[in-house]
Amino acid sequence: WILMAAAMPRGIGAPEVPGRHGTDVSCKIQNVLLQLSLGSIFYCASLITYFFVVIVKSKRGSALDRQRWWLHGVPILATSAFVGAAIPFTQPVVFGCHSDKPFVLFYYPAFAVIVYCLLTMAWIVLHVRRVSMRARKWRFPTTQTPSAISRQNDNPTPTTNIS
Repeated sequence: WILMAAAMPRGIGAPEVPGRHGTDVSCKIQNVLLQLSLGSIFYCASLITYFFVVIVKSKRGSALDRQRWWLHGVPILATSAFVGAAIPFTQPVVFGCHSDKPFVLFYYPAFAVIVYCLLTMAWIVLHVRRVSMRARKWRFPTTQTPSAISRQNDNPTPTTNIS
């Protein structure tokens, strides 16, 4: 909280916020850093897309080498676009410097990417479960389960000694 208030310029916004020592430039820098946090969310979506392509679509390394720049470039370009779009709308507010259009430039994209990640991960989990269920019919049945072995060890069969 102290660092957020320190970047805010004096005389703008709520006067009751102590610790203001910033300028308009420091306020814009703070907003850029906040918007850069979207990059991690976009990169997570790129990583989940990679998992989807490898696990569900069964693509391998050589096929993905040609598309690798998409996996790195799209998150970087999307983050740069949102950072650039947010700079003109930077305003100091009570608790720091943010865009005055936070829903359009921060919350909506973050929410959309999180929903994409959740749905894609659910698809991957269901695919892996379906493959595992299909593979189960080809497994050999075990003759003794671990519980049967432990019961045998607890109750050994009596041996008769015929002499």
